[in-house]
Amino acid sequence: MEAPVKTVTVAVPVLNQLEIGKTSLFCFDKLTSPACQFLLIDNGSEQNYEVFTRKFLSKKWRYVRNDTNTGLLRAIQQAYEACNTDILILTHNDVWVYSSYWDKIIANLFEDIPKLGGAGLFGGKGCGREGHRLGTFGSLIEIDGHGRKMTMPWEPPTCFDGFFMAYSMEMLREASFSRIG
Repeated sequence: MEAPVKTVTVAVPVLNQLEIGKTSLFCFDKLTSPACQFLLIDNGSEQNYEVFTRKFLSKKWRYVRNDTNTGLLRAIQQAYEACNTDILILTHNDVWVYSSYWDKIIANLFEDIPKLGGAGLFGGKGCGREGHRLGTFGSLIEIDGHGRKMTMPWEPPTCFDGFFMAYSMEMLREASFSRIG
């Protein structure tokens, strides 16, 4: 019998910048598989992310509001505590995805590479005339008893913009990862 596909939660901590985040959140919402779960952690925004989430995004989104800005580390801790899937993806609200079912690609990485602890996508090799990234790349990190190592060649990026990192919840639990910050 084939093993079940790994499940994914995408957590997006936010603080204001709703106008910038709308495109990112719409892309995540519309281009993921039906099984993907979402967590929007509003870290004391003045803008109303809750109304936006309930009105414009699918029912896959859970909304958590902190009355004040408790900091990014606390928001990441909340994501870790709320995650009930195999993979936790932490991303900013200025990261755009354009591939349908991109979450399945990430899940397949964790299925295909033994002991994969994390996978990240960030930066680019250049900028186009209109300000978009050229040649985006990712990094794969393998966790084993000896620590971390890159499994793909690293190339210095032209710019770092946005943040997207996927983690194995199994790896986090095995590392006794129960408290951040």
